[in-house]
Amino acid sequence: MKKIIATILTSFLILGCTNKKAENYFESMNTFMKVQCYGENAEEANKVAQKYIGELEATISATKPESNLYKANHANGNQVEITQQAADLINFTLDICKKTDGALNCCLYPVTSLWGFTKKQYKVPSDEEIARLMPLTDFNNVKLNGTKIQLLPGMMLDLGAVGKGFAGDEAAKLMKEYGIKSALLDLGGNIQTIGKKPDGSDWTIGIKSPFGKSPIGILKINIYFNGEKFIDMNVFYKMKMAKNTFIFLMEEQVDL
Repeated sequence: MKKIIATILTSFLILGCTNKKAENYFESMNTFMKVQCYGENAEEANKVAQKYIGELEATISATKPESNLYKANHANGNQVEITQQAADLINFTLDICKKTDGALNCCLYPVTSLWGFTKKQYKVPSDEEIARLMPLTDFNNVKLNGTKIQLLPGMMLDLGAVGKGFAGDEAAKLMKEYGIKSALLDLGGNIQTIGKKPDGSDWTIGIKSPFGKSPIGILKINIYFNGEKFIDMNVFYKMKMAKNTFIFLMEEQVDL
């Protein structure tokens, strides 16, 4: 009997060590993020994930002057050398733009900046202002040759639509290298998971209603496509600006 109890206690101790929890909160990519994981190397894995996300932001930020993307956007038509990481992400994004026939357009930044979201100087632009900048949004005019990129004068790239999803994918890969088999990454609403919860149950994600406090739905992350987890969400967001009310349909595919 003593031997059985000792074995059970040992099992609990081992389980407790391997399921050590680490949780980090930080700000990156103009949003708040949370990374939590379980495992013997949980703290190290979290630090590596946060470091990677910060480094990626420094490369693809449209607002930080030291980033590759900012330099390309403000090169006044000149060719700019960028990192391989940035080139891969831009190439991937341009491919999506072409496959969706522009439903996703990474070159809308000159137009979307008119609303003042990034500078928090909100306004509603006139039709004339929008029409004047529309010629600068043709992604077919982006010239990418290896790690060299060239935009037409006035054109600007914004990788915000894919940046956090890409960051989640890559951060999860790094965490797995540290033996992490259970993790949840909330990158400003982009949800990435590794495995299941430590107790073996599915991760449960609530979808917040933009029109009230109650969630509009609960998702259990147990969907697989070609061996990978994913969620496809359509969410309505309401934003009030000046005296007008705008309804935005945000369509995201989040790789899990």
